[in-house]
Amino acid sequence: MKVLISGRKYPRGQSWDEARAVCFLRYGFVCVACGGTGLDCDHVFPERFVRFYLKGKDPHDPDNLVAICKLCHGKKTGADRLLWKGPDFLGFRQRLVLYGWKPKVFNLAFDHFHLRYPR
Repeated sequence: MKVLISGRKYPRGQSWDEARAVCFLRYGFVCVACGGTGLDCDHVFPERFVRFYLKGKDPHDPDNLVAICKLCHGKKTGADRLLWKGPDFLGFRQRLVLYGWKPKVFNLAFDHFHLRYPR
C-alpha cells in the first residue's frame, strides 16, 4: 500500500522537507496571498514546468517556493494553466496579482530563472 504524502505518490526526500521548512520560516507561516494559515509549500513556477521549459534549473530553489493556504493554492493552480499556453507570463503575473499576491513574491522566481516580463 502506498502512503500519500502531500498528495504525492512518492516522497520528495529530506532536501524537500528542509526547503519547505525554510519556505514557511521565510513567509512567517502565513499565506503570501491572503495572510491565512493551513499552509502548503507551493512552487511559483510548477515543478514540471521548470523541468520541461527551464532544463537544468532547480524547481525547489527557495526563490521559487511560497507558503500558501489551501484556498489560494487552488486558485494559483488555475493560474498555472496560463504557463502552458505560450507560456503567457504576463497573464500569469496578472492572475497572481488578482489573487492578492505581492509582486515582490513572484518577482523573486522570475528573477531567479532569468525570465523577462513586463513590470
